[in-house]
Amino acid sequence: MALRAAAETSAPRHVVAIGPPLDFLDWSSLDAVSAPITFVAGERDQFCAAARLTRVLAAHAGRIDLRRIAGADHFFVGREDEVAEAVTDALRSVA
Repeated sequence: MALRAAAETSAPRHVVAIGPPLDFLDWSSLDAVSAPITFVAGERDQFCAAARLTRVLAAHAGRIDLRRIAGADHFFVGREDEVAEAVTDALRSVA
């Protein structure tokens, strides 16, 4: 949702997508996002298959930074601190 909103609004400075469900949504709106994008994805995310993630990253080479949470699934249960750290680290460039 944040990525769609970023595509439709004026110049966000950075967009972070946590657990982007790449497997079942249309991600063509990525092309309209001019800001840097960070994906925070669980290594075992059941809605963000590695093959699809690889294709999206390749299609947007250099525009999307990937932060993987080792062993985490889509919901990051028990891994909230790692997610918070990944988001904080990604947004340091904006501060």
